[in-house]
Amino acid sequence: MVSEGSGGGLLKTKLYDWHCVRGAKMVPFAGYEMPLQYEGIRSEHLGTRKGAGFFDVSHMGQLRLVGLDGARVLERVVGAGLGDLRAGKWCYTQILNEEGGIEDDLLVGRDDREGSRVLHLVVNASRKHEDALLIEGLIGSSDDAKLKWVASRSLIAVQGPGSCEVLSLLWEGVEDIPRMGMRREGDVLISRTGYTGNDGFEISLDDGDVEEVATILAGDERLTLCGLGSRNSLRLEAGMCLYGHDIDEGTTPVEAGLAWSLGRGRSGYRGYEKVRSQLEGGVEKTRVGLLLGERSIVRDGAKIYDEGGLEEVGYVTSGSFSPSLGVGIGMGYVGSSFSEESTLLKCDIRGTLHEARVVRMPFLDHVR
Repeated sequence: MVSEGSGGGLLKTKLYDWHCVRGAKMVPFAGYEMPLQYEGIRSEHLGTRKGAGFFDVSHMGQLRLVGLDGARVLERVVGAGLGDLRAGKWCYTQILNEEGGIEDDLLVGRDDREGSRVLHLVVNASRKHEDALLIEGLIGSSDDAKLKWVASRSLIAVQGPGSCEVLSLLWEGVEDIPRMGMRREGDVLISRTGYTGNDGFEISLDDGDVEEVATILAGDERLTLCGLGSRNSLRLEAGMCLYGHDIDEGTTPVEAGLAWSLGRGRSGYRGYEKVRSQLEGGVEKTRVGLLLGERSIVRDGAKIYDEGGLEEVGYVTSGSFSPSLGVGIGMGYVGSSFSEESTLLKCDIRGTLHEARVVRMPFLDHVR
């Protein structure tokens, strides 16, 4: 496997200087210096919802698992059924530990070429080295599989209802790519995937080309440059999990409401017995959406109480102001008996209890 270089201090994506020139506020994130915001989180959020937003996500890990046995190797630790994954398609899954806890969540896409079976893996920045070592350790001497870093590649995203029109500046026919599908344009891999709840695309391309492509796209007045702040509020409105907050090694896919991502009829993967027992017998805690008031902004780690404010029943894992709804929203884990839609709860915000209502996710469904 060809590994990324590592050293002291924070890493920078190939667009670091490009961000700085355009006024981005840079912050440390997952070992990288990344843009938090440009003009402001709210304007970037709404710009994406109404038109299109541009995101640099090059800090994410890009790996390739090459060989006829690649899917079978990865299936030892993920719940998705990858053997039936068709060429040109992506699926969402999680790497599980022995207790069914989530070590990472990732996208897996099949991109057969040059006579080889190729699986693309996009993993979280904070876990990419651990994931690579784990997968390498799964490959036996008799397995036709080899893991490789996707070296010298950047990853950018264009998200929002106007994303097709913006990307048409560079590539024709992107509207024909199906949701969770991919297409190659020379050395560029265009995928109709994303992390905002809107239509959108993620583009993997050579480091040497990313600044030129970003500059061309940014010249479109319909495109808003976005940072981590709006990326977080967008994904929260969409009810999407952030690893290390909403999912981690102590939560299972069933508890997290991700049972839909488990392959139908699959068994034998690491953590399967725990997952099976929860699918059959239920869970003690479950992830829920929380809708609060206009001035009630809850943060991760806040305690959740019953309606009377007497019994602690859970904890918040993500929270923010929703620019689309104009109120505070959050998600967290509560005891299953408190997880029914419309259940009234209380969240502790700096020592004061604020009313919260359990709602279905994504929160975007509640936009009036």
